[in-house]
Amino acid sequence: MRHLGRTVVAGLARPRPRSNNLGLRGSNAPAPPLPPPSSAAPRRGVRTATSDVITYMEVDRILRATSHFETLGLAEGVAVDVAKVRTRYQRLVMLVHPDKCTHPRAREAFEKVTTAQKMVGTSQQQQHKAASYVAKEANE
Repeated sequence: MRHLGRTVVAGLARPRPRSNNLGLRGSNAPAPPLPPPSSAAPRRGVRTATSDVITYMEVDRILRATSHFETLGLAEGVAVDVAKVRTRYQRLVMLVHPDKCTHPRAREAFEKVTTAQKMVGTSQQQQHKAASYVAKEANE
């Protein structure tokens, strides 16, 4: 028994399943197709040929570096903030980590970046502490 778009079953009225534009009824309908991905910006976490090329270039740059500052991509002789050293280190470590990078010499680059951070970071922290100590003494 049909009445105004509803099916009556055992005295209870319930809505009739509607058909979608694909001719299928109810919840068995497939999800609509996803729009094509934009070529301008790759999704996060997706490795592309471009990211592999950049990683290989960065590993080669690190291995060619002659100083710890050059390894981290920092200018020598310029006062560098401790946070800047830490940020550069974290970015490079994620980029050249042997488990993530397929470059055959990624382990060497990883060890070189770690050594450079220890040397530059330690000296920068000592300079920062010395400067804050001198400033504290001047205020007293």
